[in-house]
Amino acid sequence: MQPTLTDAEAPLANAQAAVDLEDYAQGQLLIERVLDPANMAASAAQRARAQVLAATAAYRVSDHARAARHAIHARTLAEESKQPLLVARASTASALLSSSISDSDKALTELESVLPTVLASDDADLAFHAYNLLGVAYTTLDDPHTAPLWFERAEAPSRFFLTRRQQCRVQCNIARQYLDIGEAHQAAGRIAEAQHAFERTIALNQAALAQAEGAALLDNRFARRGVRQHLPGRTTRQSSTCCGSARPGFAGVSHALHRFAAVAYVICSS
Repeated sequence: MQPTLTDAEAPLANAQAAVDLEDYAQGQLLIERVLDPANMAASAAQRARAQVLAATAAYRVSDHARAARHAIHARTLAEESKQPLLVARASTASALLSSSISDSDKALTELESVLPTVLASDDADLAFHAYNLLGVAYTTLDDPHTAPLWFERAEAPSRFFLTRRQQCRVQCNIARQYLDIGEAHQAAGRIAEAQHAFERTIALNQAALAQAEGAALLDNRFARRGVRQHLPGRTTRQSSTCCGSARPGFAGVSHALHRFAAVAYVICSS
């Protein structure tokens, strides 16, 4: 007599909740239960969802080799299930890995292949990751006009995440775009436009750091001290007084903002 197999839906939902709350050890334990054919009656669609979660959890703890294996399995199972939304989730997980090794062309191809499904879906998790990754891909491919559009589109779904880390990250990404825009204006002598872009960078990074601190993400005293050092009060004053011939002021603002943006992104992404 064969043992009764447990339905996979409840542990799969619990695994998703654990990953959302960044409890990757618990998430991985639940995922392994779903993927174990000895005690779990999981459909191809459920196993595909589990593999996507496993890829995400492995990526978040920097186990990229394991994440890649899970992403490959996820795509195979998703296609077997014939569910476009699952294929989109699996492709987005694979695009995350492609982006992490700077293969932006592959990431863009993977994302564009499922973009119609993403745009038609109300899945905030999928939308955030797909849009944010499109912004990253276009940034890496040096398309300063398209990248900000996708980062800004990622901001709305980022608000649905419990940890707020995603919202912080997308604000940092948008801020970096304004920093690049400001430097382009600066190089072309468009002083007012550069000032506006730099001030926008400051506002976005400060908003990201406020979100991070409010969500208990900013818990490293050294990091907090580093942010204050990288954005002293004089930087904000410089950004409002560096018009006309005061080009050294612009250089100081640009340099400080580069350091500030880097610190903010590391804090909000780690």
